[in-house]
Amino acid sequence: MLGASTFNPVGDLTLPQLAIRQAINIPIDTHVYLFESSGGYVRFYECPEMIRVTSPYYFKIEPGTANLYKPWADPKLLAFLAREKVKYAEIIIEIVENNYLEAKLSKKGASDLAIPQTIRDD
Repeated sequence: MLGASTFNPVGDLTLPQLAIRQAINIPIDTHVYLFESSGGYVRFYECPEMIRVTSPYYFKIEPGTANLYKPWADPKLLAFLAREKVKYAEIIIEIVENNYLEAKLSKKGASDLAIPQTIRDD
C-alpha cells in the first residue's frame, strides 16, 4: 500500500515473530550473519526453519567490521570478505538442502530479489 517491495526486519526476530509473513505478501530479506559492531550474530542453523515460516525469504550475510565500506578499506580485506560471503552462502545452502528438502533456491536474477540501484541526479 505504501510502495514497499520488500521487507527487511531486524535480524534477531524470533521464528514466531517472523510469522509476520501471514500479514504481508512481499519478499522478506534479513541478515543471518552480522558483524559484531552491529549485533554480531550467526543464524545459519535456523535458516531452514526461517524459510519454512517466511518463504519467499532472502538471506543477507555481512562479515567484517563496521568500517567495511569506508573509502580507506583495504582492497585485500574486501576481497577476503567477499570470499567469506560466498563460503557462508555455500554453508547456508548445504544446511538448507540437508534439513528442508522442500525448499527451493531462487534462480539467479529472481524477479522479487531486491537489488539496490544507484540513483543519479544528472
